[in-house]
Amino acid sequence: MPDIITDGDFTVASAVSDYRFSAPFAQYGINNLYVVEQDFVIDSAHFSPLAVDTAHPSLAGFFLALETPMTPTAVANIMKWTRRYAQVPSSFSRPGGNFNYTFPVMINPAGAFVDTGSRLQPKTLTVSCRIQTTFAHTSDPDSIPVTEAQRYVLAAYPNTDATSPFGQPVVSDLTTFSIATTPSYDTYASWIASGIELVPEASKITTNWMGNIHMIETIYIKAK
Repeated sequence: MPDIITDGDFTVASAVSDYRFSAPFAQYGINNLYVVEQDFVIDSAHFSPLAVDTAHPSLAGFFLALETPMTPTAVANIMKWTRRYAQVPSSFSRPGGNFNYTFPVMINPAGAFVDTGSRLQPKTLTVSCRIQTTFAHTSDPDSIPVTEAQRYVLAAYPNTDATSPFGQPVVSDLTTFSIATTPSYDTYASWIASGIELVPEASKITTNWMGNIHMIETIYIKAK
């Protein structure tokens, strides 16, 4: 078997591959190359992991997300591993399919229930939704603000849900209901007319999506 001849200083991390860029959201038609990987080798005795979020030495805006476990090479004590860096993606929106939601009962100025069918039936509909995806770059994911679900509450008691005797949410005003609601009947009616979107459930956060880059997904549906 021929001798293995090596060249170079294995006391420092040395790149042994070109950059491998990838588009993590290509399935949504987002072809931006937000992730890059590169392979390195080093003498195992001299390996020292980089801190997550270390800036890439030559690619501006890319930060270390992870280093893979080391694997042995054909040279004794020389180990190989991969560094993965990521850039903070821009926000984007995509169709989210169908969503079941109980829209509020509307009590109009004449005191009549509006567009709800029977008073005993919640206005639950299957509607299309979209998902807004945003990103936060922070070492403290608990600091990321969450968009809460739309609530229908008593105006005078904002911590109390406004519901009918049958449990469905209600919007009304002081002239037709014992206590006004927030949003009011007029406000909610204007949301329908203007195509305003509601948030049916609180945002979902995928922490450490890539290192200290976190992904926030929020569902939106149009008021009905």
